[in-house]
Amino acid sequence: MKKLPEAISTKVTELFAVVNHATDDLKQASADAVIDGRFSQVEHYIQSCRRLQTLGEDIQSALNRFESSNSIKLGEQANRHKKSKYRTRKPGGRMRVKLANRIIEEATIADTFLETLKIFGLERVAKLNKVITSIPAGRQNPD
Repeated sequence: MKKLPEAISTKVTELFAVVNHATDDLKQASADAVIDGRFSQVEHYIQSCRRLQTLGEDIQSALNRFESSNSIKLGEQANRHKKSKYRTRKPGGRMRVKLANRIIEEATIADTFLETLKIFGLERVAKLNKVITSIPAGRQNPD
């Protein structure tokens, strides 16, 4: 599961709203009780308000833990490519090609591959009629 389903997310938002409204109502009732001199009820309202605030903090904490545990998984999955039987390259790294006594090693695999193709001769490579990532290697750009 990557993120909370929309129905759960909506209900959690509604729950936060209800807890906040109830907390506000208790604070108002507590203020009214102070004004009216009902001090025994003030303590009851304050304790109820604290319990609701603790409930809200616990829900927020659980939500944050859920998001943080899944954000790590999402980050790991973001670097993954769809597995395909046609995919023959890795997402990053370096490659070294040795031709005769010459070593070709560029900053990226793609650059090394390109330099190697240049040394072979693009016309000779085009005659091989190979397909790379669904694009024929000998295809000319329409420019």
